[in-house]
Amino acid sequence: MSRQRSYQLLDQGRAIQAIAAASGVSDLRHAEVLNSEQARDIKPVLPQVTQQIRERVADLGPALLAVRSA
Repeated sequence: MSRQRSYQLLDQGRAIQAIAAASGVSDLRHAEVLNSEQARDIKPVLPQVTQQIRERVADLGPALLAVRSA
């Protein structure tokens, strides 16, 4: 595996983890995940994206908690 590919995979994993943390998803086995190209594209704006996710999750409030507990 090339060094470049290794860094692509690391960036992909970091983006997935950041989005999962922002959305409150703890189990990624069944989640839609980003591919390498999507992770590359989102990397420069990841802080803004995760902030928007946090805000949207907060807006869902009780409805989200009901879905998570089901």
